[in-house]
Amino acid sequence: MNKKLKYISLALGILFLTLLIYKVGFTTILSQIRDLGWMALWVFLVGVGWNILYTMAWNVFLKDHGGHMSFWALFRIKLAGEAVCLAIPREKVR
Repeated sequence: MNKKLKYISLALGILFLTLLIYKVGFTTILSQIRDLGWMALWVFLVGVGWNILYTMAWNVFLKDHGGHMSFWALFRIKLAGEAVCLAIPREKVR
């Protein structure tokens, strides 16, 4: 990815995060974190741990099938994919 595209992506990410914080309200976000207390740290650590384990599994899978990619490159891909999945509204229709 060229540098210009990286900066545009970073700017868009910051813009969307700022809009989200503005829409929800900074005080509301802080209030929710305060209500969780130290549990907020555990929620964060469980999420990070899950993503690390998921990345390790992909790393093992790729090595077993003759592929290779650095752990951190896979981790970034995992987080980017997770962000896209969370950002796209979808619903199962039955």
